[in-house]
Amino acid sequence: MAVKERARYAISAAQLGSWLRNQGPDSWWSVDGDPVLTGRIAFPAPGPEIADVLVKMKKRLLFLDLEEEGHVRRAGGGERVLQFSWEEYPQTDWLLIEDMETAENSKKLATNHE
Repeated sequence: MAVKERARYAISAAQLGSWLRNQGPDSWWSVDGDPVLTGRIAFPAPGPEIADVLVKMKKRLLFLDLEEEGHVRRAGGGERVLQFSWEEYPQTDWLLIEDMETAENSKKLATNHE
């Protein structure tokens, strides 16, 4: 069911950026279904890199309450999957998907280069 059809909250893109930054420098994320972000950054990307893009945007997001049961879905590998839409385009939902495999590979590469 679309975000616009369920209980939702509005936040600024900068607030989402702050949340992503708080997930730590080793968190990686992908986006599915959003041309706004995918036109500005290559995915998958680390949370702080996505946060840098989001804090510059003057847009607002609609999202499902992350504290309510069932609104943070888990992918097959346990990754968090969050559903959003841009306030100005409420008919178009998109997903922010935690990318644990890329995060792990990134850590391995960093360790090998030390």
